[in-house]
Amino acid sequence: MQTEQRVLLKQHAEERSRVAEEHGTAIAAQRKELAQEAEQTENRLMVLLDQERLEAKANAKKLTADLEKMSHKSQTAREAVVALETKVNELTRQKDKLESDIATHLEANAELQESLDDQKSLT
Repeated sequence: MQTEQRVLLKQHAEERSRVAEEHGTAIAAQRKELAQEAEQTENRLMVLLDQERLEAKANAKKLTADLEKMSHKSQTAREAVVALETKVNELTRQKDKLESDIATHLEANAELQESLDDQKSLT
């Protein structure tokens, strides 16, 4: 019985060693697989990050170009407004001069008309 018990204990110890070794191998394989998956995930994240960076740069470049266009249009509009204001001022001055000329001509006309009336009455 003791011999049988020793044999069983020995078998049990061998079985336990074998199971522990299999378990260790399985855990090592699982760790290796998890490490590979983590590395693949990290690589995918890096690729996505690079893509997002490129898109952000492209968007920033586009927005900068749009801003420059809008600034140019704004500057052009400001220049057009200044030119129109100058033109309005010039036309206003011309109008005032013409009104003054008309008033002068009307006065001269009235004087001539009066002179003509005086000449008619003398005649």
